[in-house]
Parts: sequence; structure tokens; C-alpha cells
Amino acid sequence: MTPEATAIDLFARHGAEALAIAQTHLDEARLDGDAEKARYWIASCEEIRRLHAGQESMEIDLSR
Repeated sequence: MTPEATAIDLFARHGAEALAIAQTHLDEARLDGDAEKARYWIASCEEIRRLHAGQESMEIDLSR
């Protein structure tokens, strides 16, 4: 699943709580030292922020 799809799913199921859930996963990835997983959750958090703001979804480059 892409970060965008994860964000859309979390937002659809949890609404306003979606960002907090994604940030918890991001914190866990950082604590584990898993940079790839952290980038995934950073992208998901950004997408959730866009969804909250009513902006269109956009694909995020995880290679950065």
C-alpha cells in the first residue's frame, strides 16, 4: 500500500484522529531507527494534512 492510500484509508476510517495515528507510527519508526518506514509515515502524515485541508491527493516521492 502506498503512503497516500494508507492516509486515505486512515482518514476515511478515523477522521480527525488519522493524523495522530500516523504520527504514532512515525514515532515508532524513528525509535526503531527505520528510516524507510519513517519516510513512509512522513508521506502519510503530509497526505492526511492535505486531506484535512480539503486539497487534492498527490503522490509523494519517497526517495528523498
